[in-house]
Amino acid sequence: MLKIDIDGLGATINELKKFEPELFKQMKKDIINEPGVATVISEIKSNVPPVSPLRGMIHNGRTRYAFPKVRIFQKPSAKIGRGGTERSLISFEAISPGDAVGFEILDLVGSGPDANSRNARGMLSKLEGKASRYVWKGYEKRKDGVSQAVLAIIERYTNKTNVKLKVT
Repeated sequence: MLKIDIDGLGATINELKKFEPELFKQMKKDIINEPGVATVISEIKSNVPPVSPLRGMIHNGRTRYAFPKVRIFQKPSAKIGRGGTERSLISFEAISPGDAVGFEILDLVGSGPDANSRNARGMLSKLEGKASRYVWKGYEKRKDGVSQAVLAIIERYTNKTNVKLKVT
């Protein structure tokens, strides 16, 4: 899952929700409908192979490869957590349909504690790139544009709220 993080986002969102809940709802819709978001989703999908690059994942079992569903995942609360960390407003995720986990395995093999296991090394020898080889690669190409667009949307709605509250 990929996140767009913006400093001060939690406080901004909480204030917007408190004073202008309808504007907040409209802002979330505008973010989802932002053309840059759709471009990131398309980019991620174009990086994903239509069929498994490994023969061992072509079957009907749980570890089968299935083309993932790529979507935007909203976290509308955006509360400030412990240690001053903030949660993201949106994230991108790619998940296999049903109970299939083959895509997730292929995308993330090489990360985590089992990265040097015999199975992982065997898969890595047949795959290109590092862990998150499909999702992150697609996001990286478009992240600057979409981050700027999301920030502009948030700023626009913050300004609308300030005008309504007569704050300068």
